[in-house]
Formats: sequence, C-alpha cells, structure tokens
Amino acid sequence: MKKYVLMPLSLMLLAGCGSSTPSSGVEVSGIVMMDGQPLDAADITFISDKSSGSGRTDASGKFSLIQPVPAGSYRVVVSRLDGATQPVMAAAAGAAEGLDAGQLSAMAFSAANDPTRRKPASQTAPKQMVPPIFSDPQQTTLSIEIPQDGTESADFQLTSG
Repeated sequence: MKKYVLMPLSLMLLAGCGSSTPSSGVEVSGIVMMDGQPLDAADITFISDKSSGSGRTDASGKFSLIQPVPAGSYRVVVSRLDGATQPVMAAAAGAAEGLDAGQLSAMAFSAANDPTRRKPASQTAPKQMVPPIFSDPQQTTLSIEIPQDGTESADFQLTSG
C-alpha cells in the first residue's frame, strides 16, 4: 500500500521541478572588428558562471546573440576558424538543427582536431584566425558588463598582433 501512495507523490514533486516560463534575459548585439576591419563569419560567445550566449558575425562584423542572456558580467570569446572546418560546419548545420553557432563551431573544431579520427591526406587542420587572447576561453582578455536593459553596443576591437 505504501508503494501506491509514494508513487503519485513523487510524480507530483517531479512535475513541480523545472520552469514553464523561459528564463528572463536581455538582447545583446554589437560589432567585432580586427585590425580596424569587420571580422566576418566569427563566432562570439559570452560566458558567465550562470549563463552563456553566442552569435555569429556577418560581413560587416555585426552580431546578435541567438538567445537573450541575463544581465551581468561575461567573459567574451571570439573565434574564427578558416580552412577545413567550413565543410564540416556546413554538414553539421544540416545534421544538428537547433544548435547555436558556438555549439556548431565547437563541434567542427572537435571533429577537425580529434586525434582518433583518420583524415584524408588532402584535408588540412583548421586555422584559428583570432589570437588566443581573444579566442581561448581560458586566456581571453575580453569582458563585458551587460546592463539590465541589454545593449546594442557590445563592440570589440581586436588586433591580430
């Protein structure tokens, strides 16, 4: 008899876990420049202890985060892989619907740098076009404070040297 009482009770507790409303967040957009020129096709990721968001720059260096993020302090990572990753990313985009640009970039980078995968001799490793002080999550010197009402001026000026 105790089993039958505990089962509905535990189901009710599980039903109460989670949230039916999306977490609140704010819109973030801006421009990424490198050496005074727009940095196109770059992935930009905002990382905090509680949240993250990502987007991709267009030909003019403009980006908008795909999903709203909570206001607060973020480390910022900008990455642009050139070379063999482009076909991998295109294939991944078709096979991984619902992933954001940062996830696709990480997936492509992982696939291209996996030492257990055999690569055709003609395939070259991807080349990171952005210095590690901007592209490596542990080394990045980029940061931003996102205000309560979001921002359209999350602009970053990078240098290649």
